[in-house]
Amino acid sequence: MRVEPSAKPTPRARIVVTTFGDGGLEHRLWSVTADGTVKPVAFPAEGLTGTVAPGYGSDGPLPSPDGRWVSYKPGGRRAGDLVIRNIETSEIVVVAKASPDTELLAVDWSPKSDRLLWSAVHIDDPDGIVSDDAIISYSIFELARRASEQVPLNCPYEAFLATGELLVKCKLPKAWGDGHQFRVGDNGAIAFIRNHDVVVVTPSAVRPKGFTEGGRFAEYQFPKPSPSGIHVAYEHQLRDGSGHVRINLAVDGKTIAEEVGGYDWIDDETIAVSKFDPSPPVVMRLQATMGQAR
Repeated sequence: MRVEPSAKPTPRARIVVTTFGDGGLEHRLWSVTADGTVKPVAFPAEGLTGTVAPGYGSDGPLPSPDGRWVSYKPGGRRAGDLVIRNIETSEIVVVAKASPDTELLAVDWSPKSDRLLWSAVHIDDPDGIVSDDAIISYSIFELARRASEQVPLNCPYEAFLATGELLVKCKLPKAWGDGHQFRVGDNGAIAFIRNHDVVVVTPSAVRPKGFTEGGRFAEYQFPKPSPSGIHVAYEHQLRDGSGHVRINLAVDGKTIAEEVGGYDWIDDETIAVSKFDPSPPVVMRLQATMGQAR
């Protein structure tokens, strides 16, 4: 499988989601630019709760790459329709109507922000348990047509490639192994978890490059390549003897922040880091940070 590069990304404001809360997760949205400007984004509170369902998608807010749209569930969690909202005009477009026995999740936005990949999976009981062998259907919502079209299901789809095509798990090269948590950079680099470790495939090299080694179950999570793919960031979960989990943020194998709640790339040298609380994200410059990293 060849990963085709796209044009060099242009600087822009990113919509960053911060997450906090012990029981039901809550979120806040922020507009962040590379110069360090952080502004809150007005959004209805009912759309800022949710859970994460790796492999199927998320019912929490998911911003589009161009920063104009956010997909979410108006009722949060498994309640409500799957909708997208225009951040500037507050226009709401229904992607899929809710059903009592079906979970609707947003999976990924296309690179041009004109399509949304979403999934539907049958819920087996009133507690919302989804069995391991549950049948998942995937559809693509086209913003211009305001309509969805189901895509053939031969194996899971986890992301859009930089070309706009879907990443199809069963068609990946054997060297990629049984990967999951795929994230694609603006310029075509793909970061994912393979055998509990972080690996990256760039447009110029099909064979994955490892950034961690000997990872334990769930030790490394949520890798993301920088826009052009020259860096990769990921969460490193550390457990102490009391069972407490500390989540650190690493870039290219070096820890740059401790006790984080999430992060997102702004450009190749700038990253927004949030704590697991309602405070705004902190903008970090890698040039200043990596020299002090461990």
